[in-house]
Amino acid sequence: MAGWATLRRQQGFDVQVLDPADAGRLQQAPPSHVLLVGHPRAAGAYLLPTAEHPPPCRHMATAFHGDHAVVHGSLAEPPRHAVGRLPVHDDAELERVLARYLRPLPAEPAVVRFVDGDPRWGSAINRACHLLAGRAARRAWPAGLASTRASFNPVAPAALRADVVAWIAQGARLLVYVGHGQPDHVDGIHAHALPVDGGSVGVVVLACCHAGGFAADAPSLAERWLLTPGGPRAILAASNVSDPRLNPALADAFVRAALLPGATVGDAVLAARRALDGAAEDPIYAALRLCAPPRLRRAHRGLYNLLGDPTAPVGLVVADAALASGTTGAKAAAP
Repeated sequence: MAGWATLRRQQGFDVQVLDPADAGRLQQAPPSHVLLVGHPRAAGAYLLPTAEHPPPCRHMATAFHGDHAVVHGSLAEPPRHAVGRLPVHDDAELERVLARYLRPLPAEPAVVRFVDGDPRWGSAINRACHLLAGRAARRAWPAGLASTRASFNPVAPAALRADVVAWIAQGARLLVYVGHGQPDHVDGIHAHALPVDGGSVGVVVLACCHAGGFAADAPSLAERWLLTPGGPRAILAASNVSDPRLNPALADAFVRAALLPGATVGDAVLAARRALDGAAEDPIYAALRLCAPPRLRRAHRGLYNLLGDPTAPVGLVVADAALASGTTGAKAAAP
């Protein structure tokens, strides 16, 4: 962790390493970037529980888990800290993940890739999601940054899954998926189908159900992908059933914040969480968000989890060419 801490201090962070038992101190601390290192099913020093919450509505049949309440105290508290987790079980996994943060920002193609999947919420919602996804991909991009889009909604070509896997292998600064997810796949794209080296995607947003769990018997798609050698630096995904009225606002706010010069992954995650709470947003996404009851919006604070280092630069618009990327133990790092 020493190399990570040195790098982050060079980038202007005040790095503090805390014992997991001291996480409660953060509830009253100034806003910061917080990285939790460990796993709810690990042993010894790497055992780090998460928070379990009862279902907020009938369509979510089981409890969901997430790290918001671990740091903030409860789901009732609005997001102040940018919280991420490295779901590692031992020294070997930690060192493998840390290595990608200590290298300079990889030279992924300067492209943002959008994939809108089949939400499976009925033809009206599916069509609305398709139109919203197209709107997001058509935004004005900074010079030197391009976007591509693939759609499984409403009808997907037979070869589309292979095309998306090829995209992952080719690389991207950011991959945004909005659609239907299961613990081990999105639209039939399973973890075992991903490139063996994890591909060359820097940051991933999976705005869908289930793909971001990390406390179940079997690892989710996001957990497996993050822990793959050469996997993404960070993945934002949900641990249970997410809501199609909220997912577009979350994904759009993440991208907007990621386009700010020098933005960290944590900055973008905080913007995404605040969009669910009612922060300023595109009128269409804001109207869609208001269709979801407040208790469901609060639940999404804990439902969506960042797997990866929140202090890592997103890399869409780099403010300082010297930026690299990094990670720590259970830590709070405040710029």
